[in-house]
Order: sequence, then structure tokens, then C-alpha cells
Amino acid sequence: MYEPKFSCRRTKCDAIVTNVLTPWANDEVKRDLDNVEFGCLSMDASNHGHLRLLPILDRYCKLYDGTTSAEIKPLDFVELRGETAKQIASEILSVMHKFNLENKVVAFSADNTNTNFGGLNQIERQNVHTKVKAAVQREVIGLGCPAHIMQHVFWLEMEKAVETVQTKCPAVTINEDALFDEVIYLNAYVKGAMLAEWSAAEATVAGERGATQQRG
Repeated sequence: MYEPKFSCRRTKCDAIVTNVLTPWANDEVKRDLDNVEFGCLSMDASNHGHLRLLPILDRYCKLYDGTTSAEIKPLDFVELRGETAKQIASEILSVMHKFNLENKVVAFSADNTNTNFGGLNQIERQNVHTKVKAAVQREVIGLGCPAHIMQHVFWLEMEKAVETVQTKCPAVTINEDALFDEVIYLNAYVKGAMLAEWSAAEATVAGERGATQQRG
């Protein structure tokens, strides 16, 4: 379908994306979601210039050629007028209604902020999580951002380790700034190595899947 000699500028590209690709993608996702029993919604508000954007995604399991695959699909990119719990919850509930997910969402994942969860300890107050649960009138598991949780625990453990060494070995001088700099550099290196390893693994899986489809 791709032909390099054809090109178009912003107006035609906008029309193609808005009137062709977006409806097609939404129909594909709706077909998937009609056949699943449960899913987990994820969102993370992000500012892009003067725009406040709220991408909302769904993670679910799908049967594909006799195998089960975990899918993560964007449901909508919402432009927010504000970032209150009421406004964010309203947009999430609207997307849930659009895709008929009111009885299928079992978990909600987002950043560990007061607006989303009432803080790290998920205090039951007026936040996005509690408003979504109240709207669907049942329990929805709250999943804080695992990366932020791990980072928070990691730094707490590092601080405890420094305090332990200073208590047990008072003659030892620890340059805390240098130590934490080393940890930051190591973290960046590990992330880069893991990303490269993950990309290589994805390419291998994609190649195996393509070979299987050709044999089939």
C-alpha cells in the first residue's frame, strides 16, 4: 500500500489520520475489548507546551492464533482544561463508557500523586481513584507507578545503608554526594543496557512470529 512517489502536506495528512486511520484503529481496539473479560486502565497527564494532555491506555490479554498475548492500546488522548481529580476522573469515565468498559476495568494505574491516589499510601479521599470506584460502584485495584515506587524504596535503602555504616564505623568518612552520583550513573547505564537488550529481544520475537505466519 505504501508508494514513495505519493506525498501530501499537513491538510491531507490531517484528513487521512482523522478520517481513516483513527476510525480504523478505534474499531480494531473496540473489537478486541468486546472479547475480553477484564483490563487495566493506565494514564499519566503530561504538558506539551500550553496543552495539558491525558493519554488513557488499556492493558488486556488477547487470544491470538491459539496463544495469549498482553496488549497495551491507547484509547484516547484527551486535552484537559484543568488537572483536578474531578476533571481527570470525568475524562476517564467518559472513555470507559465509550468502549463499554464499566464492568471490565479491574485496576487503575497512574502516578503516585495526591490527585490520583491521595499520595503514596493511597488515602481514601477525593482523588481520581476513589471517584472512579464510586462511579462504577465496586472495587478497582489502585496500582501506583512501579518505577516511582522502586525508586523511592531504593533511595530510602541507600540512606539507611549510609546511616548504618556511619553508626557502626564512625571512623569511616562517606562522601554522600559522590556515592549518590555513582548510583545515578549506574542506574542510567543499566537502563541503557536493559533498553538495548529489550529491543533485541523484541526484534527476535517479531522475526519468529513472522516466520511462523509464513509457515502457516
